[in-house]
Amino acid sequence: MKLGFSLQSLAFFGGAGKDSSSEWIAHYESIELFLDVLKASGITSIELRYLPRSANPRVYREIIELIWGMGLVLTVQGEVADTARGSCFAEIYPSMSFIVNHFHKYQSTLLMTLPLVDAWAAKVSNAEWHEQTVRLLRHWTEIVTAEGLPITFALENSKLSSDGSIPGCPLERMLRIVEDIESPSVGICWDLGAYYAEQLRISGHAHPIERYGGGLPSPSFMKRVSHTHLHGVASNGIHNPLIEKESLPLETYTDVLRTSGYEGIYNLEFTMDKCSGMFEPCDLIFGSIRRVKQAHIRPAKSYRGM
Repeated sequence: MKLGFSLQSLAFFGGAGKDSSSEWIAHYESIELFLDVLKASGITSIELRYLPRSANPRVYREIIELIWGMGLVLTVQGEVADTARGSCFAEIYPSMSFIVNHFHKYQSTLLMTLPLVDAWAAKVSNAEWHEQTVRLLRHWTEIVTAEGLPITFALENSKLSSDGSIPGCPLERMLRIVEDIESPSVGICWDLGAYYAEQLRISGHAHPIERYGGGLPSPSFMKRVSHTHLHGVASNGIHNPLIEKESLPLETYTDVLRTSGYEGIYNLEFTMDKCSGMFEPCDLIFGSIRRVKQAHIRPAKSYRGM
């Protein structure tokens, strides 16, 4: 089992320095100490959440070097923009230049997750949005292939919202995009927490429910999953810890992943300022890690169609 942890961009700049304590690193004395404790708990990869195309690579460089120096794998949450074109990947995604130039020294491949918004958020028709996205990501894969860069992309479902404040992309539309691109370099990042929040919305539950009665993604969707984001749902939204059973039907979801043959990273994605209150942030983080481990070692149940 491969475990990952998303480190929010505020841990890289604006909220914490390399040697300063902050809620973004669970109030540890330094990012290095926090990463060391995560590694000791079984975390093997760190996701940079998130890296905008306009960011200055120098801001991230020291901490990324620290991640690699500790023997941890780096993954990156990026963004999709129709203007992101160029003759090389450094032009397509300028803030990735340092990572692209150096990651081969520390890891064999590099995975980027790309959250997708729906067509209406892009102010185009469904058909136009589909064609634009397919065309753009085909361009990206052609560029990384031409440059010999072992970079893979995972399109991520975001939380849908009835008021349109979080314009997510339905799973079926994501799957059609991936199938039409027809590249082994493009898969799906299944955000379990966002998916669960949508299931709750569909079922009419305003808050998490203990007994899960929602549907599950199709086998075709599951076969394309190359990365995951794990977080809980609570009354304050998503990206919460997983220690409460009702926060996420984690055991059901991990069963489906295992049955489908998933061998990628189980990546925990928390908004750290939600890790407060009655418990210390570190207790919530490491309690969540324990639950994920326990879910993975329990005998898996099979589900119809899997």
